[in-house]
Amino acid sequence: HEYKVIGWTFSATLRQTFDYSMYPFDQKTVRLHFWHREFDRAVILVPDLASNEVTSQSTLLGIEDRMVMPGWTLEASYFGVRDASYDTDFGIKGYVGRVDFPELYFSVRIVRDFRNALITNVIPLIVVAVMLFGLISMMEDDRAEKIGFTFLEGLGVTSGLFFVVLLSHIDLRKELSQDLIYLEVFYFLMYFVILGVSVIAYRMARDATTEG
Repeated sequence: HEYKVIGWTFSATLRQTFDYSMYPFDQKTVRLHFWHREFDRAVILVPDLASNEVTSQSTLLGIEDRMVMPGWTLEASYFGVRDASYDTDFGIKGYVGRVDFPELYFSVRIVRDFRNALITNVIPLIVVAVMLFGLISMMEDDRAEKIGFTFLEGLGVTSGLFFVVLLSHIDLRKELSQDLIYLEVFYFLMYFVILGVSVIAYRMARDATTEG
C-alpha cells in the first residue's frame, strides 16, 4: 500500500464553547477537527505517530515544550479518530464522507490554575465578610453611641462594600459569559448579608431614637 506523510504549518484563531459551571476547578478539552483539502474524496487522515517521541514523563503529544498558557496547566494531548455523519452531501454527488466516515481530531486537555481565581474572587469576599462582622460588632457595642455612630454612617459603609462586591461580580461575568456558575452563590449570599446588616443598622438606629 502506498501512503504519503504530509506536514502542515498553520496558525488560526479558534472559538469553542466551554462549560464554566465548575469554575475555578474546571478543566477543558480543546479539539481541532481536521479535514483534507479534497474532502469530497475518500481520504482518511492518520497522524504519523511513529515520528513522535513520547516518554513516560510526558503525555503532551504534538505540543511544544516552551508553550505557555497563563492561568492554565497543560495536562495531556492526543489524537483520535471518530466516525462522523452529516445530513448533507455539501452539493457533491456521491460524497463518500456522509455516513460513518472516520475523521481526525487533535485534543488538548487543560486544567485551570485555581489560585488566580482564589486571589481575585474569593479573598475580596472574605475581606468584605470580616468588615461586615466588625461593623455589626461595633453597632451592638455600647460604645457605638459614645463615638456618635449613626445609621447613615453604617449605610455608607455597607453601600461601599456592596459596590466592591458588585464590581467583582461584574468582572467575573464578563470573563466567563456563562449562565450561572457555583462561585456566584457566594456573591448572592454576600448581597443578602449586606442587606441584612443594613436592616439591622436601621432597626438599631430606630430603637435608639424611640428610647431617646
